[in-house]
Amino acid sequence: MKMTSNHCRLPKAWPTGRVKGLKARGGFEVAIAWQDGKLVSAGIQSLLGNRCNVRYAKEVRALNVGKIKTFKW
Repeated sequence: MKMTSNHCRLPKAWPTGRVKGLKARGGFEVAIAWQDGKLVSAGIQSLLGNRCNVRYAKEVRALNVGKIKTFKW
């Protein structure tokens, strides 16, 4: 998985998979699952109660996920 400050990209060598426990800047924990190179689900948990902006494809969502709530895309 390639991650930069703006995005993450799944490698073609991993057409299907999942990861959990990824830490993101601002106190977030992320879990994602993909199949055939397409996102199936994404969970975002704010460990500090911060808001975040999530972009997938051309859609951007401003989320208030809370301290213990996990948001599913």
